This record gives sequence, structure tokens and C-alpha cells, in this order.
Amino acid sequence: MAIIAKFTRTLPAPSATISGGFVFLLSAGWFTDADQGAAGSPIDGGANSLANGGGDMQIFSDTATTTQLPIEVVSFVTGGSPVAQVWVRTPSYTAGDTITIGKDDTQTAQPAVGAVFGRDATWVDFKLVCHFEEGAAGSYVDSSGNQPDGAITLGSITTQQGVTGTEIIFNGGSTVGWNVNSDLESQADLLLSVLCSPTDNLANQLCGNFNGDAGSNTNDVRIDAAGAESGNPRFLTTHQVGANSSAQIGASWVNGDNIWYNYKYEGSVESKIIMDGTVRATTAQTGSMGGGTADFVLGSKSGSSDRYVGSVAELRMATTLPSDDVSLSEYTNQSDPDNFGTSSEYILVGGSGITVT
Repeated sequence: MAIIAKFTRTLPAPSATISGGFVFLLSAGWFTDADQGAAGSPIDGGANSLANGGGDMQIFSDTATTTQLPIEVVSFVTGGSPVAQVWVRTPSYTAGDTITIGKDDTQTAQPAVGAVFGRDATWVDFKLVCHFEEGAAGSYVDSSGNQPDGAITLGSITTQQGVTGTEIIFNGGSTVGWNVNSDLESQADLLLSVLCSPTDNLANQLCGNFNGDAGSNTNDVRIDAAGAESGNPRFLTTHQVGANSSAQIGASWVNGDNIWYNYKYEGSVESKIIMDGTVRATTAQTGSMGGGTADFVLGSKSGSSDRYVGSVAELRMATTLPSDDVSLSEYTNQSDPDNFGTSSEYILVGGSGITVT
């Protein structure tokens, strides 16, 4: 196995050095921006292009292509209308970092999901990751490999192409569910992240209910995109443990905005809402997440009325909390992935060689 063509992407500097792992989104712009010399384009479908489907793609943290990184190729379409949704995990992220995307001479398929450089290793820091690329079939694969896949639990879902890839559209009468509490119950900390675009100012619940049934004397977390809670539409996050409900915290939003919403619960310290990389609300907290038996529901708090209206492109959960700088860098990357850094020329290198046409 050898890399026979490659280009390097120089990444923008983060607001602060990130250690402990960071996952980037590579969009089609990363590949179309690569200068074309003798090798041509890495995504045009030509003789030297990466293969349609991305089976021969490998990504490295160094220009010498010796330190391979785990990746998930969700979609990679070559030709005149290229599409790419590729996620790569780096062990750290600091100013001056580059990553190199290479074409391997013998690899024809991505590693198995549980392999060293496969999908599960890309999302090792998370308990649940969903991109909703499988929405047409009504089943949503958890890319972390930890949980059962999600499925439509009420109504029907349509899809559209968004900034990061496929988005699912909730029309106010549908929900998607996951049975996730085995890995998320009784945890001291929780990160819940959703890339979404609400389109209805009425009270509608975005998600919740993964540690019990919403209501008194139970354990639940829910996020309401709720215009009824204040003068302006806002996300309102409530965490309840038994009969003791924490203070609700909220942050306003504008109808139709694409929003990277992060709810961070740090047991015995605080709850925090981060929207588009900016801390919007914080309140003191005590206790762990508690236990329960109910599924996590996207599209309402528990499959009840006041269901969410709008789109969702990404859903993630983790029980290890990253720094706030991670949320900002995620937003910068995912809100405009085509312009996240600059690409070098796509060049031919050693190996078995390919024919230049």
C-alpha cells in the first residue's frame, strides 16, 4: 500500500489549543479547491481522482503521510457535481496544523467500522453520533458504534441537502427515537449537541426524555425551541432529577437560522448553553443525570404534542465534556466547511504510479 496522489489542507487557527481529540468535517470544497496540476482534480472522477465513494481515501496529520488518522466517509461523489461529507479525528488541534488527504494505490474500501482507522475510532469521544444520511430508509445509523440505530417512531420524515450533508425535516407530527439510556444514565456529565434550524415560532420541543418520562419526580433532560417561554423564540433547556428541577436556562434564536446548539451539564457544577460557539447561558447545578428507562426522542420531549418544526443535520451525545473552544471550532468548521482552511495543489507522488492523462 502506498499513497500515489495527495494534497494538504492548512487549517485556520483555533481560538485556543485543543487537546484530547477534535473531529473536522471535510466538504466538497476541500477537494475542488485543490490546485490542479499534472494530477488533475482529486474529485473530478478522472484517472487520478479519488474513487467515487472514497474507498481509496486516507488522511494523515503530516505531509509525509506517515501518521494516519481515523475517518468516516459518509458520502463522496466524484464528477461534475461533487459531494463530500468526510469526518476526520485529530488527536489535537493547534495553530499551524495541516492534514493531508491521499489516494492509496491498493485500498478500494474504507476500513471496517471497528478497525483502527475506521468509523468508530473517529467518534471515540462520543456515545451517540447521527448524521441522518440514511433518512430515506427511515433508519439512522449511530456512527459512534455504541448505541442501537435510531428509527422513526411517529409520523414520517423528509430530507433535504444542508451545509454538512443530508438534513431531516420535522413537520410537527413526527419523531425519531433511540434507546440510549444504558450508556447515558447516572452520568455526572453530559454533552448534548444538535445542528438544527427551527422554522416555527410556536412552542415545540426539539428533543429530550432519555433518562425518564418528562414530568414531576422523574429524571429527564429536554430542549424546547419555545416561543411561548419568553418574548423572543429561544431554546429552553431543563434538567430534572427526581422532584428537584434545576433552573431552566434559555437562549434566543432567529426563525430559520442554522444553529449549532450545545448543552453541557457538568454534575455538581453548572449547566451551560453554547450557541454557534458562544456561551449564552449558565446556571449552577448539582447531582448526576439520574437513571431511567425511557428512550431519547428527537422531534419532541417524549412523543407528546408540541412537536418540533424544522430541520436537524447532526445529533451528538458525550459523557466527557470538551472545552468551550471545541464548541467554537466545531461551529466554525461546520457552518462553512468549504472555507475552513486552504488546500494545496493535488500532486502525484511515489508508489505503484498512475497514468497522467
